[in-house]
Amino acid sequence: MAFGAQRSPNLAFTGEIHAIYLLSRVQKRGLGRTLMHVAAHGLRDGGHRNASLWAMTENTSALDFYLHLGARPVGTTSFELDGVTVAETALAWDNLATLLSS
Repeated sequence: MAFGAQRSPNLAFTGEIHAIYLLSRVQKRGLGRTLMHVAAHGLRDGGHRNASLWAMTENTSALDFYLHLGARPVGTTSFELDGVTVAETALAWDNLATLLSS
């Protein structure tokens, strides 16, 4: 897990959750929610009041997870990886308190 200042200049959120990954065998146990809360506390302690993250658009289980935690979609982009176009969706929390209360 990694989080910190926003890296996407086109998004109007000061904080960003840069990466969070859980192996499928440990999903659905509350660990993801705990990690998201740790990131939200860290961002808030660092002076951020809001945050975003990027998820692969095809990863619907991740998108559903973030939406369940109170995020809303705020943008899309794509990039090329080994000749394949990868679509990403930006999700955000206007107030980290929403994430922390989930």
